[in-house]
Amino acid sequence: MLQNFSFVSLKISKFRRENYYARGLRDFRNFSWKKNSGFTLLEMVVSIGIFTTLVIASMGIMIAITRAQSKAAALQAIQDNIRFSMELLVKELHTGANYRLVTNGQCGSIGNAMQFTSLNQGVQERFYYLADTNGDAIGDILMRVAMGTGESLDCARAEPLTAEEIVVDTLTFDIHGQTSGPEDGQPWVTISMGVYSKEARYGKETKMNLQTTVVSRIRDL
Repeated sequence: MLQNFSFVSLKISKFRRENYYARGLRDFRNFSWKKNSGFTLLEMVVSIGIFTTLVIASMGIMIAITRAQSKAAALQAIQDNIRFSMELLVKELHTGANYRLVTNGQCGSIGNAMQFTSLNQGVQERFYYLADTNGDAIGDILMRVAMGTGESLDCARAEPLTAEEIVVDTLTFDIHGQTSGPEDGQPWVTISMGVYSKEARYGKETKMNLQTTVVSRIRDL
């Protein structure tokens, strides 16, 4: 009986060892498969390619947005500056008289300039012209000279009306109605102006052509 019991115990132990080894081998294989599973080389190349494409596209969008914002800021600067300059010119012309063109290049003016008598604050003379500050015979800034009663034109007193950030490349004055007749004798002047940003990145991309007509109120008073 003892021998049979020992034999049975030995069989059971052997069975348990074999079962343990088999289960361990199976678990090891499953463990090895799970731990070693990953991306293939092709999958890695495709993933990197997609990621790179997305990064490049995002950078392009950001650069485009930044450029658009900068361009909008340059346009806004032009509008703000020109609005101030035109408002001052229009205000003085409304209460002005004796409009006359000046074409002899006084004060180094480019193209035609304009002189008139302003009655806004007493009797004073005003001279508006396009100046060339770069020496290239191309206008770039709007200038204004204010003269008191009886004073002659003094170019040294000229003041810029536009900022350094913008370029005024064209300025023309077209005067009508100086004499009585079919045009009623009511003086009026059409002002045409071309401006753009001095920023090299944009330049002519921000070009704006402005035009306004001003009628003198003097003869209606």
